[in-house]
Amino acid sequence: MASDIRDTEIKLKSNTENLIRTEAELAYLDDKRKKLPKNNIQLAIFKGFTLEIDTQKNTNKTKLNQLNVDLKIIKNEINFNKLEYDRQIELNKKNVGIKKDLEEARFKHKQSLLSETKLKSQIKDTTESHLAYINQMKKTKNEELKSLVDNDIAMRERLIKLKRNQQDVNLLSPISGTVLKLEDNFEGSVVEPGDGLLTIVPEDVALYVLIDIDPKNITNVYEGAKVKVLLDAMPSQKHGELVGKLISISKDTRDEDISGEKGSVYRGKVEIIANNLRNVPKDFTLLPGMNVSGNVISGTRPLITYLIYPVIKTINTAMREP
Repeated sequence: MASDIRDTEIKLKSNTENLIRTEAELAYLDDKRKKLPKNNIQLAIFKGFTLEIDTQKNTNKTKLNQLNVDLKIIKNEINFNKLEYDRQIELNKKNVGIKKDLEEARFKHKQSLLSETKLKSQIKDTTESHLAYINQMKKTKNEELKSLVDNDIAMRERLIKLKRNQQDVNLLSPISGTVLKLEDNFEGSVVEPGDGLLTIVPEDVALYVLIDIDPKNITNVYEGAKVKVLLDAMPSQKHGELVGKLISISKDTRDEDISGEKGSVYRGKVEIIANNLRNVPKDFTLLPGMNVSGNVISGTRPLITYLIYPVIKTINTAMREP
């Protein structure tokens, strides 16, 4: 972890130096001044860049100066040739001029005009070419700057995460309660965002009991039935019991019971409605996850029925036809 932090800090420093140099290069393209890099290597790169730009500017300036000088000369030639051409026209009108001299004056005047057009085109092309070069350099440097800024943001975020991971973090539950289950995590394991660490049952909430119901008894069980809930850790003869009400029964059977053993059972949910426990320790508290057993009271009948039921069953069996 420490080596990752050190490597990231080195990369961030290098990226920052590149960013400062690139900002200075962009400012130089706009004939502005920006803070120069302090790193000798980056400063040397910056000076090499400015030398290239200055060379390009000077070459362009020299070429433009020469073209403007040539244009000035051509303009003088145009004026001179125009005067000569006009003079030859007047002489020929008076029939004292030579036609050959007139044609030659016309040709020279036309050529000087063409030369002027060509020079103006060269001046325009040279100016636009230099502007295109500068704009392309700006585009390239802006792309470099964007990439460096993105890298700077990403590396700073990574550095924050690395430093945060290096420190011990205390996770506090927003509620008070009882830890019902711990996930299978070990020391040094990585917990991803959204992963569960443990299951907490809040304090001061209604308690419910899940019970398994044998399918052969399901016809005698109904929602709303009274349930005696016995704590496995406390004998009911000494400590009493809890009283509950069956509030729901699963529509279908489950493939395994609450303890995870295979078998066909119905699942019932019991709401605790009365606490008839007695002689319990002072610090005793009902907690989620306690093992209990439930006796569903589906109805009442007189004691005599328990005594005569085996007799009635025997008589009914004996009277059936073979």
